[in-house]
Amino acid sequence: MDILVRLVFVFTIVGIVEGAMYLLKWKETKFIRTTCYIVMGLLAFFVGHYILTDFVSFAHTVAIAWIALAVVSAFKK
Repeated sequence: MDILVRLVFVFTIVGIVEGAMYLLKWKETKFIRTTCYIVMGLLAFFVGHYILTDFVSFAHTVAIAWIALAVVSAFKK
């Protein structure tokens, strides 16, 4: 059961951010993509910290992973 909650958590956050990008018709640039990863990381942190208190460590891990992905995305060609 825990794995299903974790998957729903991750896909919901990705869906919110990607859905907003699609609905706002933003042209995908390096800046927009990096900003999206940072927003996903912050959403994962706050949702895990304040809403899904049983999954705090998982949420923090996901947040750190997305922020690290944002840093890598910012510096890649």
